[in-house]
This record gives sequence, C-alpha cells and structure tokens, in this order.
Amino acid sequence: MPLDNLISISFTAAEVTTLETSLAAIEAIINPKVVNLTPKERQRYGKMGDETENFAVKTVTYTEQNPQIVPFFLDAAELKIDIEARKVIDPILKRISIIFEKLDDTHKVIGFDLFNQVISIYRNVKMLSKQNVPGITVIYEDLKKQFPHVVLPVVNFTPDPALDATVNDGTTPS
Repeated sequence: MPLDNLISISFTAAEVTTLETSLAAIEAIINPKVVNLTPKERQRYGKMGDETENFAVKTVTYTEQNPQIVPFFLDAAELKIDIEARKVIDPILKRISIIFEKLDDTHKVIGFDLFNQVISIYRNVKMLSKQNVPGITVIYEDLKKQFPHVVLPVVNFTPDPALDATVNDGTTPS
C-alpha cells in the first residue's frame, strides 16, 4: 500500500441510507431512555468497574433472596430494574465502542491520505504560481490562507562592543 494512499473506500447511496436508517432506529429507541451528562457530572458520577459491577449484582441477588436486608428508604424493585438495564446496555455499549473505534481509525487514515494529497496539490499550485502560469495565482492566493505566517517586527540592532568583549572574553570557545 503506497504511503500517499493508505485507504480507498466508498459507500453506495443504498449503504448510506441503510446506515442512516439504522442509526435513526437506534436513536428512536434510546433517546427517550438515556441521559446526557455535562463533563462535571461525568466526573461526579464516575464509572462502575467490573469488580463493583459484580458486587452490585451479588448484592441485588441477596436482596431478592432476603428482602428484609433492603433499607426502608430504598426501592428493591428499582435495584432490579437498574441491574437489568445495565445487562442490556453493557454489550451494546461494548459493540458500539468497537464500531466507533473502527470508524474513528478509518476517519483518521482517510484524513491523513487526504491531507497528504491536498498538500501535494498545494505545493504544486505554489510552484506553478511562482512560474506565473495563467490563472494559478488566484488559486494559490486562496489556498495559502490555510497557512498564515506570522510576520515578526523588524528590530534595529546595534551591537555593543563592550558587551561583545565580555561575552567572548577568551574563557569560552568562539
């Protein structure tokens, strides 16, 4: 696979329609059931790890066998609902995470390919513009806006012979 073209994929109109329809179906099911946390809330609520998940499942199992251990202020039925919801969401989330990673990786490689290709075109346009090829200067002027350069102010510098003498006083190599 050449370095300048790491991937070459395309989607048919039917595939795009199927993807959009499938995603819309997923969203229609989950949107009324899910929450959207702020970054601060994500930190506050954290994430339940595997060990804590196992502890929760074990505890809920004990509450089903021994309802008297549930404090009066908790709803035992809600515990079961939460456990069941996590059982449904967990494998879906894992599967979607894998799909996301594949799409994200592919998106990055396509971006890498695309940038390398357009930068080659840009460099060619720049060279053609310097050679005054008719009609190219307008293209170059438009494309070079992507790479604004910083113009540093010109500083008038007057050397100080006394300072020069102390800097290179023979104690350091020149």
